[in-house]
Amino acid sequence: MKLKPITLRWDDDARAFDTTVLDAFCTEHDVLSVFEHFFVHEGRPSWALLISYRPRPPGPHAAAVEAPRDPRVEVPPEARATFEAIRQWRNNRARDEGKPPYVLFTNNQLIAIARGRPTSKAALAEIHGVGESKLAAYGDEIVAILASIPVGADAPVEADDAP
Repeated sequence: MKLKPITLRWDDDARAFDTTVLDAFCTEHDVLSVFEHFFVHEGRPSWALLISYRPRPPGPHAAAVEAPRDPRVEVPPEARATFEAIRQWRNNRARDEGKPPYVLFTNNQLIAIARGRPTSKAALAEIHGVGESKLAAYGDEIVAILASIPVGADAPVEADDAP
C-alpha cells in the first residue's frame, strides 16, 4: 500500500473543484481509501486528499478503464423513488455547501438508507459510514425526507395492476 497526497482547488469558472489530477491518478491506480480535509487557502476553497492505493498490475487489463457505473442499477425497484429523493437532496445540499456529493453521503450509503428507510437518527447511525458528524449535520433532514415519502411509494407497478 502506498500514499499519495492530492490537493483539489476550486475553479470559479467551472463552479466546481478541478479534479483533472485526481481523475488521471485513479485511472492508473487501485484506490483503497481516501482521507479528506476541506480548507480555505488565500480565500479559495481547497480539498486535501490523502489516498492510499496500490499500483495497478501490468497487463492487458491495466489499460482498460472501467466505465463509471450508474448507482441506480444497484437499487432494488422497491427503493428507487426513495433513493432518488435522498440523492437529489444530497446533490443540492452538496452544491450549496460547495462540497462534492460523496462527502455528504456516498451512493452506497444512499442505497442502504433507501433500502432500510431508518425512522430515527439512531437507526440512521447503524448505516456504515454514518457517524456523529453526519448525524448532527444531516440526520434530521434525512429522517424528515424519509418520513415524507409514503411507505409503498417505491413499489413497482406489476403488469396485472396496470389500468
